[in-house]
Amino acid sequence: MRRRQPVTPRLLTGQDGYPVRHPYVRRFWTAAIGPASVAALLRLARAAERSQPILRPTTTPTLARAGLVVEQGREVWVRSTVPPLPDPLLRRLPQALQREALATTQQLTTND
Repeated sequence: MRRRQPVTPRLLTGQDGYPVRHPYVRRFWTAAIGPASVAALLRLARAAERSQPILRPTTTPTLARAGLVVEQGREVWVRSTVPPLPDPLLRRLPQALQREALATTQQLTTND
């Protein structure tokens, strides 16, 4: 079994979207990429805010494919804000949840 290596999380700032702890992230991103991935995202963000290394989450590749983190050697850059779900992930959700996610996203864009 391969051992998880320590990584140093860093915050990526200056992007549009929802704060990483926003209910949108917990509800819709969890439905799209799974609870383990969202929990890892939250752990990475907290560690980045505290400048603390942590063991590399096993779901880091999932987060990277979703565009939520970028790996650079022993550093993992994690977004401080999370974008609305991209269309390919949105289409995976049940229709009722898709409509709810779209309505929530429209509220975000009309409040800007």
